[in-house]
Amino acid sequence: MKKPVILITGASQGIGAAIAKVFAKELQGCRLALVARSVKNLRAVAKRCAQLGAGAAEVFPADVTREDAVEAMAAAVKKRFGGVDVLINNAGFFRPGSFRETSVKDFDESVAGNLRSVFLVSRAFAPGMARRGRGDIFN
Repeated sequence: MKKPVILITGASQGIGAAIAKVFAKELQGCRLALVARSVKNLRAVAKRCAQLGAGAAEVFPADVTREDAVEAMAAAVKKRFGGVDVLINNAGFFRPGSFRETSVKDFDESVAGNLRSVFLVSRAFAPGMARRGRGDIFN
């Protein structure tokens, strides 16, 4: 039986990188699709995941707030792995500051990074999960 494909957004640092490393260590042989904007950081996380036991740790650079970027990333992931078994929508955006000082532009970036990205990435992979009758999405 093939090990599951786990796609993690925001995988280049912080919680996303930690999630990837835990999967690599605890689910030996799993196949990781690591998504974020920073190619350099993604490569470092992928290398560490391979050392920890991931069967594959592939890098898929993308800005998950952009529809065209998510579509291109999803096509690349599907070409490499077929379907995704577990989707972890971890990418997020935070700009510190008070409510009164937050500009509309900053607010829009926050909504895109924390909500639009979840919609776009889930929309790209949930139909395949539904067709196969299995899959999990974590936000």
